[in-house]
Amino acid sequence: MTSAFRLDGKIALVIGGTSGIGRAIAEGCRGAGARVLVAGRTPAKLPATDGYLAAVSDIGQLKKLVGSVIADHGRIDILVNSQGILRLSAAEDFTGEDWDAIMATNLKSVFFA
Repeated sequence: MTSAFRLDGKIALVIGGTSGIGRAIAEGCRGAGARVLVAGRTPAKLPATDGYLAAVSDIGQLKKLVGSVIADHGRIDILVNSQGILRLSAAEDFTGEDWDAIMATNLKSVFFA
C-alpha cells in the first residue's frame, strides 16, 4: 500500500530507534522515503548501515553524534527523541544515581538534542 505521506529526500535521526516505539517510527519514516539514521547504546541492536553508537545521556557524546550525522549526511531534517530508561524499585531503594541516570537520558538528552 502506498502512503500519501512522503518524506522523500529527508534525513531522519531517530535516537533510541533500536526497539519499541523508536524502531516503529524509524521503520515508518523509512517506509515514507526518508533516509533513516538510528542512534542507540547497544551495538548489537544497531543497523549494519546508518547506525550510530551513542550514550546520549552524556552531552559530549550527544554533541559528537549530531556532529557526525551532519558531517556524514549534511543535515538533519527530522529528529525523533525516543530514548528512555526506566528503573523500577521501591522509593526507599531508589538512589540519587538512579534519579540522575533517568533525568540525563529521559529529559536532558531530549532538550540538548
